Amino acid sequence: KRPWAVQARAWAGIASGVLSVYAFTTIPLAESYALIFLAPLCVTILSTVILKEKVGPWRWLAVVACFAGVIL
Repeated sequence: KRPWAVQARAWAGIASGVLSVYAFTTIPLAESYALIFLAPLCVTILSTVILKEKVGPWRWLAVVACFAGVIL
């Protein structure tokens, strides 16, 4: 139905892979993995801002727990 959306997602995936490899080569491995593991936090925050999704307290608790795991 929307081929442009499929192409945008494909290009975003390619960019994600290329930028991940670039991050692995330029910053320490622990920091690059920490940034990658922060993706669920970023997605949750952006989904509330951009898509106006309602995120319940249990999901926020799960996101905070994941964030604490990334910090450790």
